[in-house]
Amino acid sequence: MHFIFYNYVSGQVVDVVTGLTNPYSILTKQNTLYIAESNGNKISKIDITLSVDEVQKEKVKLFPNSSSRYLNVSGFAKNEKFRIISLTGKLILVGTLLEDNKIDLTGINSGVYFIKFSNGTVKKFVKQ
Repeated sequence: MHFIFYNYVSGQVVDVVTGLTNPYSILTKQNTLYIAESNGNKISKIDITLSVDEVQKEKVKLFPNSSSRYLNVSGFAKNEKFRIISLTGKLILVGTLLEDNKIDLTGINSGVYFIKFSNGTVKKFVKQ
């Protein structure tokens, strides 16, 4: 299971942890994220300090957002791999950006999705 953290201040979505089993509670204190898991009575501690790489990821833009047909991506060279994931965590589409940096959304149902790029950048978008 993925644990995705949404930062309301920056509007960024960060895939913080994978492999969690039934996470049920979170707590943040300074630059530390604590996640309680119901299986095994486990608490995971994750450092969430921002880095220079995360600032560079801010350059990635999706437009138009929302879109009914194509999603344009700026901030990458060609051949950047991506995954589109539903709000429930289901993998919807896997692909690679080509020279035109367009992603065809015509085969995807309307809704809200996350797109995760191979460099770790995660963005939210709406498919009309």
